[in-house]
Amino acid sequence: MSWRYICSARHSTVEAKLIDCKGKCNYTCSKASRHRMCIRACNTCCSRCNCVPPGTSGNYEVCPC
Repeated sequence: MSWRYICSARHSTVEAKLIDCKGKCNYTCSKASRHRMCIRACNTCCSRCNCVPPGTSGNYEVCPC
């Protein structure tokens, strides 16, 4: 299964594979002090951008949207 992302700045299309949001977010948030909030924010970002930001909080600027 693939996911199509259109970069508006360059007007190009990039094919990328969908990542396992649940698994990646569980790993990323495993050491967060507010685990449930981290999971909710991570899954929202992942479902919108197909990207999981590093760390347990913030870092949303590394994702494309």
